[in-house]
Amino acid sequence: MVAGTWIVVASLLSGVGTLALIARLWRYREKPGATWFLLSLVCQALWSVSYAVSLFVFDRTLRLALGVLGWALLSGIAVYFLAFALAYTGRGQIVRTPWYRALLGLPLAAVVLLGTNPIHGLVWSEFSVVEVAGLAGATYDLRLWAVLVATGGVLIALLGSLVLFDTVLSYGRLYRREAVAVGVSTVPPLSAVVVWLYGLGPVPALNFATVMFLPHIALDAYAFVGSDMFEFHPATRRVGERAAIDDLGAPVIIVDEQHRVVTLNGAAETAFDVRKADALTQPLSALLGVDSADPTDMGAVTVQSGGRRQIFTVTSTPLRDAGGTHVGYTVVFQDVTAERRREQRLDVLNRVLRHNLRNDMTVVQGFTEAAAKRVDDEETRSMLERAAAKTTDLVSLGEKARTVERVIDSDPRSERV
Repeated sequence: MVAGTWIVVASLLSGVGTLALIARLWRYREKPGATWFLLSLVCQALWSVSYAVSLFVFDRTLRLALGVLGWALLSGIAVYFLAFALAYTGRGQIVRTPWYRALLGLPLAAVVLLGTNPIHGLVWSEFSVVEVAGLAGATYDLRLWAVLVATGGVLIALLGSLVLFDTVLSYGRLYRREAVAVGVSTVPPLSAVVVWLYGLGPVPALNFATVMFLPHIALDAYAFVGSDMFEFHPATRRVGERAAIDDLGAPVIIVDEQHRVVTLNGAAETAFDVRKADALTQPLSALLGVDSADPTDMGAVTVQSGGRRQIFTVTSTPLRDAGGTHVGYTVVFQDVTAERRREQRLDVLNRVLRHNLRNDMTVVQGFTEAAAKRVDDEETRSMLERAAAKTTDLVSLGEKARTVERVIDSDPRSERV
């Protein structure tokens, strides 16, 4: 029996275990990030099986081809895992950016560049197949830039873990176990890749990353199968928080503790006639066109925007991070322009009518009473006296209306009795 058979067996077990995990997770493929995670698992399964096979291949050309495939699959695992972490945590818009779409082409670029290396020799030189414990190991004399690029691939996968850990810090207990399990699961294989890449291990011709996929699979199985990670994912909460601001009809501006604009929703862009890109980092006072703007003591603000004069009432809420540190304010603006104008019109109308009613009815009352005294006809006098009584009632009604207005405008205080 070959002494290093255990490495082959462990690699094959990694491939089989990964395929079993893919089968269990296939029904979640429509969930946020699930497709990217499944793609990373497919690359992982193919690499595990192909590397196990390559350990028995001593033909230099075929061994090189399997090695190129392994490099390409390794890069695929890295970029797909980061895409999963971003989409799973509600940052899927990053994956749709042009630069990340270009990054997704890294596995194909690796196949082309590495496959043609015998022609240009840009990636490595002196590739050779060496026997280690009865297995076909491989050695490369990698160029410095190739080592740096490979290290970048490791960092990409590590970044995916950090994104998941950020979820732990941001959302507390809700996703803690799942995110920790998946984030930690990348440590064993990434460590093995670094050891192999920099020739730090006792057997530099062998890569033990496929063996280290076993604990990786166990932790992933715990998170996704045992804890239903795709049933309860943080993308819902993150997108919901963003929609709560973006979809709100009222203007909302987020400022830091120095009252500088951090972000704002579409309603604020429209209300204040500004683009988000231009508003960021501006003082809130500059955005509103006022001398000073303390969110905690604004009450109301009048803004001239697009040739219009608008009045907003302002409500601010302190923002605190998970540790309770004050980091800024959420400032909500409620447009009360129409309401204030309506109040002003009603106030003017009320004062004019009340003033005219009192004065004119007093005149009518005086003439009516005087006319009643000069009329000899009893029936006519009776009608004039009734008219005078009605004018008295109308004058009294005007006084009552003024009293009611004064009571409503006062600040009522409750008192225990």
